[in-house]
Amino acid sequence: MGQHGGHPPFDIPLLRVARDLDLSDDQATKLHAVCKAHMDALETKGLAFHQAQRAIHEAIQAPGISARDLAALVSAASAREGELVEEARAMTAEGWQVLTAAQRDKAKALMSNPPGMGPGGQGPGHGPHGFHGPQGGQQGPPPQGPPPDGAED
Repeated sequence: MGQHGGHPPFDIPLLRVARDLDLSDDQATKLHAVCKAHMDALETKGLAFHQAQRAIHEAIQAPGISARDLAALVSAASAREGELVEEARAMTAEGWQVLTAAQRDKAKALMSNPPGMGPGGQGPGHGPHGFHGPQGGQQGPPPQGPPPDGAED
């Protein structure tokens, strides 16, 4: 099934949480068939998108690239990305049909806040105060007043 060994070339949330949905053997077989039916197209479209991105990167580094030529490359890459996203959406839509209503609810909950992620699935440390606390990882102003006892050398 291509270079990704039967896995899509990017994250598809439904597939990421499928193992936690208590699928029956029949559901697992059906979900596997849905994935298999789309995998070659996902890999082909993913490769085309990555090649289009590479063409943009190379063009930017080339001397004398015109804005018009660069815009054409960007437009082509956007089209390839759209094709890839549509294929992933089609696979996901078919996969949702395999699940029961309770499994769909559980999948939605798991996808909205994956394990190891902060609120809203923003990644570790990304909570209501930003990354690493209220200053978003930036140090605040220096403390005022004399240093604590023993702090001066």
